[in-house]
Amino acid sequence: MSHYSAQITSQEISQIINQESGDFMKINNKNLYFELILASVLRNELRDTAKYIELDTFQKIVIDNLDYMSEKMKMIFIRDIKERNASPLYGPLDNEEKWLTFANKIEKALQQSFEDKQFDGVIDINITNNELELLMLEAIKYGLGRKTYITGVILSFIIANVEVITNEIKEKMIFELENAEDYGFECDKRSWMELLDCLKSS
Repeated sequence: MSHYSAQITSQEISQIINQESGDFMKINNKNLYFELILASVLRNELRDTAKYIELDTFQKIVIDNLDYMSEKMKMIFIRDIKERNASPLYGPLDNEEKWLTFANKIEKALQQSFEDKQFDGVIDINITNNELELLMLEAIKYGLGRKTYITGVILSFIIANVEVITNEIKEKMIFELENAEDYGFECDKRSWMELLDCLKSS
């Protein structure tokens, strides 16, 4: 079965990233890495390859956090959903109506003013610990084998938030990491092994 494989481009990432040392490390700091984790899981959901998080749960997490999502990332979500649904190669999405309703909600949020919001670098992400650990687990499944920036994003985000991961989910993460068929480049493999060691020792 063929899979949809849209990627956030390097140019798009450079427009999103605010290069401030340390800002990416914690979920209660700047939300860039959280956005990228959501974008990773979106790819699995659009390809219907998500294994650990239900579509309804994923869409709820995104909708609950639209106020904290950058305009650029909202546009990326809308683009990817509509392009995937209109693809002549893959055909309409399963749950098409649910996906288009989801995209419309993001579009509506995009139309609201984002520039008027004043952030002090700390945000309150609307997500439970269980939802967060499932997102991170699904992100591992997405990232394994990819030779892009996403390996470092996933690694940094999970290590910074490892304290919220239950033993049950750690075991599933360890299983995915130990049984991967492809780790990407050698530098990617070293990163995944670093994450594996962190999970085993935490």
